[in-house]
Amino acid sequence: MTSGLCMETYVSGLCTEPYASELCMETYASRLCMETYVPEIMYGDLCLGTMYGDPCLGTMYGYLCLGTLYGDLCLETMYGDPYLGTMYGDLCLGTMNGYLCLGTMYGDLCLETMYGDLCLGTMYGDLCLGSRYGDLCFETMYGYLCLGTMYEDLCLETV
Repeated sequence: MTSGLCMETYVSGLCTEPYASELCMETYASRLCMETYVPEIMYGDLCLGTMYGDPCLGTMYGYLCLGTLYGDLCLETMYGDPYLGTMYGDLCLGTMNGYLCLGTMYGDLCLETMYGDLCLGTMYGDLCLGSRYGDLCFETMYGYLCLGTMYEDLCLETV
């Protein structure tokens, strides 16, 4: 140990003084953290369990986690978007790149615009009910069936 008064060892002990600017209540690898592990917060997180596989009550890379670290239930932003599902492959109720998603993060069901279009299908290859570059589309995003104009033309089949 380099600093701090501990009642046990660094790996398995209960610290009563800061170790590397952190007040420990359990071990570092599986402990309950009360303060920061380094002079800054531990990757931005306030942990109530272990760092990998534990419930978090503070932010993780800008997220508020209530579940485990890699697969948690997030209640704050991920890349600037609000989440209510797990972090990778989550159910999104907020925007993703400006879209409102109700499905998983990569291949979600979108109910808002994508590049200015209203999408009801997945994000990459979606069923669009809004305009695509000013056109009203009713089928997939790349190779659409257009019922409005597409570059000033009236389309009735795929483009």
